[in-house]
Amino acid sequence: MKLRGKFLQGRAADLPTLIWFSDLLEPSENFAKFFNRPDNKILDVRNVWLLNYRNFGDSDHHDSFSLEVTTALV
Repeated sequence: MKLRGKFLQGRAADLPTLIWFSDLLEPSENFAKFFNRPDNKILDVRNVWLLNYRNFGDSDHHDSFSLEVTTALV
């Protein structure tokens, strides 16, 4: 399975990466504005991957929409 999403580069070089999974009903890309706000300091210390669950956004899609399939990481 391939998880895909949006990568937000931190404001410094060689930062650790935070992996963000949003609520199942909201696309992870909706959080880009939150992380990029000037008063949000997370990008000072982390890169952020806004990942989509399976069957959402540009991640792999499966015929089943069951919770077990949607949140499976392997």
